[in-house]
Amino acid sequence: MQLENSYPIGVPFRIPRPRGENGGAGTAVGALLALLFTTNPVAVLAGGAIGDALANQPLPLEAAIRSYFAQKGLPIISFYRLGPYAARVLFNYLDQYWIVESHAPQNPNWTPENLDDWLYGDMVQTLEAKLTQINRRLIQ
Repeated sequence: MQLENSYPIGVPFRIPRPRGENGGAGTAVGALLALLFTTNPVAVLAGGAIGDALANQPLPLEAAIRSYFAQKGLPIISFYRLGPYAARVLFNYLDQYWIVESHAPQNPNWTPENLDDWLYGDMVQTLEAKLTQINRRLIQ
């Protein structure tokens, strides 16, 4: 059995994808959209709540990975989703091309959201190890 926001039993922890930080903007947009269709104050409040919930969703896996690589100053050449349990990124570092991959453990208890969170965290961890390895080999 799996608890919400946790990985299946026996799967090592990885940091999850970042969540949206535009709650205030999402609330305002949702409320304004609701106001366009009705003047009912309950509908406006509901629209604001829905907008807030949507703004706080995690980025899709590819967008989250691209954002992380961009923060590190690493241009991504391509992102490949290798089925539901794996992802591969080709990136440029020190004028060379490198690949990092993440493979999630096979488990029937994965939810799509938790699987993407795990792949993101594993990709971050794998990237850090790869950069250390590259730096040791090329920068001496």
